[in-house]
Amino acid sequence: MPGSLIKISEATGTGSAAELKVTGIDSTYEVYYATMLILPSTDDKDVNLRVTKSGTAQTDSKYNAADVGLREGASFNDYDNQDQATMYLFSALGTTGAEMMMAQVYLFNFADSSEYSYITYRSCALQKTPELIGYTGSLFHEVASASDGISLALESADNFSTSSKIVLYGLAK
Repeated sequence: MPGSLIKISEATGTGSAAELKVTGIDSTYEVYYATMLILPSTDDKDVNLRVTKSGTAQTDSKYNAADVGLREGASFNDYDNQDQATMYLFSALGTTGAEMMMAQVYLFNFADSSEYSYITYRSCALQKTPELIGYTGSLFHEVASASDGISLALESADNFSTSSKIVLYGLAK
């Protein structure tokens, strides 16, 4: 439906920032959607996601996730984890343009202070090895309070390259 994606905010890597964050989620929309392209500044880095509350990434151990990895060179793998300090989104990204990760995430219940923030996602990338891998899954932050955005961080506080970008949209009915 034309006009159903309403851009809320975006963040672009600077080459010297260890966090990419988009905020602006409120009760205007029931569902929010984000797209991202991620390229680390240093080879072989994992990508992690956290929810934000009042603009600050939540570092508590309340992230629960499950996904399936669709692998080019190996069997599929199932992943589930409970009570983690971050949500693992992708592993072993490299520094060439071909190794860029792309992902789509849907954000549910973020503005509801009596519900857990819930995310479904799909991601794919050509890993450092090289191997083409895609993930599909979900996570929730097990804290019943409103969240206003999402934050991405790379392993070892590595910086996001200038090719990295995340855009947040509201989904209009």
